[in-house]
Amino acid sequence: MAINFKKEDFEQLDYKYIMINQTSGTEYRNYNHIWIENFSDNGMTIVLPKASCNLGHNLMLMFLKGRKPRIPAKLSKDGMGKGIIYSLMGKVKTKRDKENNANLSVVELQFSQFDKEGWNKFIGKYEEKQEDITQTLEHIKAYEE
Repeated sequence: MAINFKKEDFEQLDYKYIMINQTSGTEYRNYNHIWIENFSDNGMTIVLPKASCNLGHNLMLMFLKGRKPRIPAKLSKDGMGKGIIYSLMGKVKTKRDKENNANLSVVELQFSQFDKEGWNKFIGKYEEKQEDITQTLEHIKAYEE
C-alpha cells in the first residue's frame, strides 16, 4: 500500500490578528502579541497585551492572512481595508492574567457584531484542515498495521 501526500496536506492555516479597542480608541497592530486560543459560534478566547482592554470594553478584531501580512497604514473604523479578510466586534466578558507571562491577558470575547456566514466559513476552514489531518493519520496508521 502506498501513501501519497500533497503539498496542501502540510500547509498551515496562517492568520494574524490586529485590534482596535473601540472603548478607548487604542489600536494594537503587533500581530505577534494577539492570538486566538479557541473559538465557538458566538465568541472566542483570545490572548492580548494586558493593557489593551478591560472588562466590558468593545473590541474590533481584524483578521489578516499570511505569516507576515501587510498591515494597512490607517485602520478603518468599520474593520475593512486592504489585506483585512474579516473583522468582528465583541465585548470583553472575562479577563485573567496569562500563566507564565505577566504582560498578557486571556480574554473571553462575546461577539456583538459579526457576519455569521463569514465566521462560519472561517470555522469551516479549521474543521476541514482538522479532517485532512485526521484522514492522513488514519492512512499512516493503516499502512503501519
